[in-house]
Amino acid sequence: MILAVLSCGAIGVGLFGNDDLHNAMLQSIQAGNSLAQLVNTVKNQSSILEEAMGSRARAPLARLADALDAPVANQTALGTLLRALSALRNNASAAASAADNLRRPLAALNLDAFMKRLWVWEAARWAGGMVGWCCGGGICVALLAAAARRSRRALLLLCVCALGALVACWAVGAALAAGAVAAADACQDPARALALHAPHRLPVD
Repeated sequence: MILAVLSCGAIGVGLFGNDDLHNAMLQSIQAGNSLAQLVNTVKNQSSILEEAMGSRARAPLARLADALDAPVANQTALGTLLRALSALRNNASAAASAADNLRRPLAALNLDAFMKRLWVWEAARWAGGMVGWCCGGGICVALLAAAARRSRRALLLLCVCALGALVACWAVGAALAAGAVAAADACQDPARALALHAPHRLPVD
């Protein structure tokens, strides 16, 4: 009975730890959503820049080139304008190419889907943890009642259940320890974790 009471106390600590871990995971998921939003913003802005410097810039530049084809008296000024127009076209092409180079590798990086899956996994883990801890508490309470009533069959059955719960606790503890190590590595170097997650192997910078 003393061990059952101590186990109830340990289960209470486990419930608190499960809820504390859930709150920390929610904060991590919120930070991941902010990162996904930042990546989406870069995708959208690079697409806008590519369109502005590419297809939308061709017509004004063509009209400007047609205007400069008209005969003028000052050939020096015309040469300066033609060189400026050529530099403008080159800059627009370089900007469109740079925007495409920035957008193309990010197009395959879909952090929104990953964060949604992570949220579903965390919700399932939190619910499963709460159910598991509550079942363990129920076993301890039933063990106390069986010990108080001196029911031999109930004591044997609940002892077997307690052993099964102990094995489950060790298995879940090992899985959580492995997940904690992986999460700690990701938090220590998030850029490398993001690059490893990306299917196109983005450079760390």
